[in-house]
Amino acid sequence: MINFFFTLIICFCVTFSVFSQEDSKAVKNRKEQLERQEEEKRKQGEKAHEEGVEKHMEIQTKETRKRMKKNQKKSKRINHNRNENFFQRLFSYYPADKKYFLQKHKDVVNCSV
Repeated sequence: MINFFFTLIICFCVTFSVFSQEDSKAVKNRKEQLERQEEEKRKQGEKAHEEGVEKHMEIQTKETRKRMKKNQKKSKRINHNRNENFFQRLFSYYPADKKYFLQKHKDVVNCSV
C-alpha cells in the first residue's frame, strides 16, 4: 500500500513538473517575433547581395559581361558533372588532355606555314 501511494505521488510530481515547463504566451510571442526579425534580416541581406551583383555587372564592359556569362555557364555545367557537347568535343582542335597532346606533337603545333 505504501508503494502504491509512493508511486502515485511520484507520478503527480512528474506530471506537474511537465506542465510547469510549458512556455507562456509572452515567451511564445517573443520567439515568433525573433524568428520574423531573422527572416527579415536574411531577406535584406539577399536583396543587398543581388544589388551588389547587378552593380558589379553594370560596371563591366560588354565584352567582359559576355565572357563572364560564358564562364558562368561553363562552371555551372562542370559543377553539375555534365560533359561538353558531343560535337564540341569531336571538332575541337585539341583533345581533352591538351598538355599531353602538345608534348607529343611539338613539331606540328609550332610549325610555321
